[in-house]
Amino acid sequence: MIVTAPRRPAFPGRMDASSPPPPPAPALLPVVVQALPGAAGRLALRLRPEGRLAAFPARLRLIRALLQDAAATGGGAVFETTAGELLLLGVMAGAGRRAAALLAGLAPDAPPPELFLLPQDAGPLLTWAATALIAAPEVLPPRPSEGLAGLDARLEALPVDRVLRHRIVLRPGAAVPERGRRLRLSRVALATALGPLAADADLLAYAADRLTLRLLPALTAWARDVPGWRLLPLPRRGLPSPNAVPGLFGVL
Repeated sequence: MIVTAPRRPAFPGRMDASSPPPPPAPALLPVVVQALPGAAGRLALRLRPEGRLAAFPARLRLIRALLQDAAATGGGAVFETTAGELLLLGVMAGAGRRAAALLAGLAPDAPPPELFLLPQDAGPLLTWAATALIAAPEVLPPRPSEGLAGLDARLEALPVDRVLRHRIVLRPGAAVPERGRRLRLSRVALATALGPLAADADLLAYAADRLTLRLLPALTAWARDVPGWRLLPLPRRGLPSPNAVPGLFGVL
């Protein structure tokens, strides 16, 4: 889960003089200090999105999704700061190192992720966290209260890290079991985003298909930059463009 601070809704025009000022962004330091006692032998990963990592919003969404998945599989949580930095805190060592290697491969021109073994390397982490503030979440358009009104707009605005998951492709019996990565849409997460509409199987399939069409260009770019096998979700209509990555596999 990407943890952020609550954000007040923004309204055009002037703020009424009687309205209270928005609350300040919470500090990251207390969160890190609280996590240290139970994080022995675990890692923290700090990433500054620069270069190709920050070139496109879709790439940043993929980065957040990868970190969120590492937190889900290896424990810990993901925090984003007001300066745009990302912190994967208290993750198991294996999951943290896999995430670091994957992120480094996405953009060789960007600074590599910093890894902190806890609690040995807590000093530099605490020094940085002392001045870091937790960013407010992205404001999403309000969900329509009924029917199909605005469904396509909701799917276009749905953050990819809410519905995209990635898993390791294993090769049983090999000395190095990890062979590649598979990206998929989480039907459970998508159904949660759709609400009551997810009860209709055809609508759920339509939403998955539309999201796949929207995400396929960014997923293909991800596959181009990551070594090993890549399994990407395919839309029900149409196939990947002719310039798809050689060796790329699609899954329905």
